[in-house]
Amino acid sequence: MLIAVLFIQQAVKVSSPSGILNEMYTETAQVPLHLFIKLLFQLQGILGEFRIPEHEDPNLEKYNFQWLYANGLLGVIFTFGLLYTGLKSRGARSWQYGTGL
Repeated sequence: MLIAVLFIQQAVKVSSPSGILNEMYTETAQVPLHLFIKLLFQLQGILGEFRIPEHEDPNLEKYNFQWLYANGLLGVIFTFGLLYTGLKSRGARSWQYGTGL
């Protein structure tokens, strides 16, 4: 009985114009917020490639400036490569390769 009442309340809420507008607004407001948070974490990861880890000995050879710089640049290059690949493959369903046509 409780499930039927909750289902009816949800159906009434979504079927009203205010419910539809409220749902559309929350979805459109959440997407940029999630993208911004993902961007911040991505930037934190990219910049973290240039730093020495917290509990490591900074005198080790692998933490010399040249190695940290090379590691950070490779991280930046791979990040942009992944971004480029993701943007190019978004339209992959419209490509005519491998469809048998």
